[in-house]
Amino acid sequence: MSVFAMVETTHEDFAKLRSILASAPSKEGFVALLALFASWTHSDTQDLALTYAQEHLATWPDTFRIAEPKDIWPRFPHAPPPAMINLLRGLDITEPITRPLALKAITLPPFARELRILRIKHMHTKIGMELLTQARHLSQLQQLSIHKSQLTRTDAAILVSSPYLHQLRHLALPHNRLGEDGITFIAHAPILQGLQSLDLSHNAPTDKSACAIAQSSYMHALTTLRLNEPRSNWQTIGDKGAMAIASSPYLSHLRELGFAGHHISPRALEALASSSSLSGLQCLDLSYHTRYPHPFAGILTAPTSWTQLTQLKLNGLYGSDVLLERLSNGTPLKQLQRLELDANHITPEGIASFADSRKIRQLQHLSLAHNHIHDEGASYLASSPNTQHLRTLDLHQNEIGDFGAKRLAESSYLSQLKTLVLSGNALGEEGFKAIAFSETLSAEVRREYIGFVARDDLLKEADRKGLRNPRSMNKTTLLHALLSSD
Repeated sequence: MSVFAMVETTHEDFAKLRSILASAPSKEGFVALLALFASWTHSDTQDLALTYAQEHLATWPDTFRIAEPKDIWPRFPHAPPPAMINLLRGLDITEPITRPLALKAITLPPFARELRILRIKHMHTKIGMELLTQARHLSQLQQLSIHKSQLTRTDAAILVSSPYLHQLRHLALPHNRLGEDGITFIAHAPILQGLQSLDLSHNAPTDKSACAIAQSSYMHALTTLRLNEPRSNWQTIGDKGAMAIASSPYLSHLRELGFAGHHISPRALEALASSSSLSGLQCLDLSYHTRYPHPFAGILTAPTSWTQLTQLKLNGLYGSDVLLERLSNGTPLKQLQRLELDANHITPEGIASFADSRKIRQLQHLSLAHNHIHDEGASYLASSPNTQHLRTLDLHQNEIGDFGAKRLAESSYLSQLKTLVLSGNALGEEGFKAIAFSETLSAEVRREYIGFVARDDLLKEADRKGLRNPRSMNKTTLLHALLSSD
């Protein structure tokens, strides 16, 4: 290559670099940046470009500067990382780790010193936790997530004995085997007193472990606590643990509580709902409390401290239409924007009163999947002015047919929808056409359904809209033209 060609291609690379860094910070922008350096034309100018990029990336959130090894470290963990590894602030390892070599590779300087976020799934090596927590170069780590790695109480004990995790603010260890002892170790760890979020879902917590968290002064900074459990787990938190959380003097900063799948009575639920310590909750998950579905619904009509809730999940309570009645007529949740009511045996009758209530008017996201609302229920939602602010409506598996789809497609109140989920229903050709060719639904919604429409029907719609030469277009071009013609 001539000198002039080299200069020209270098200028092109730097022009692309400046363009990316001049844009607003985003995950997509960081991915584009990594791709640019992976294909950088001349290695002798790459160091200068990396220095330039690092200076500009200093203002980007760490959560944007994350990559998987396969995207930035082709020969991980058998070869040293490339120079652009220093652009990272987080590593997301989704491939199973079965040998210590992979963990040793990410604990070496200088890269390890800059690591703030580490996410690992499927860590299956006996000394994995020890390697991570005893690595002094990971002392700046702020977020640690280890999923589905069969971690036990022993691993929890190793974790809390680390002298290097004092900067940790977010700890997620879901889908492991910590049990009540492992959770108790974590709750009583001085090294973790700066934690702001803690996710111990699917670890078989009990009353003992819930009490340990509630009574630990080291948990005072938590804003997020997730203790969700699968419905099939026989060992869950009961009234004692729930009431300990409700009365905790250390959990007053909580903004999100995941408490799904536990077996608590209406009395314990009332304690949670009236807790002054939990009055700041914004996100609450109380799904799958199937032992007391109807008394549970009654709490929704009682005075509550949950006036700041913006998100509420009440999935799988099997409370039938009682839940909707309580939500429609109970204590107003004026800040509520997202509501999930999946798998509750809800019928058209329940939807009728719910859709008629002005208390749902502020909702932006509504999920009613796995119920029985039929065409009639879909029609009630479509004709209600109280649904006009919805951005997401999930009606997956609700026995809705073409008639219900047509009513949704004709609704003047659902024009703000960006997502409409109708999978698992009985939609036929006419139903798909109604959604795809709707005059009121957004292009984002119609795009998800127009691909199911036969080409002949697409051409008829193109003729109706007066598109030029639609028969010469392939299907992809035709779909794009139809969606862009409004």
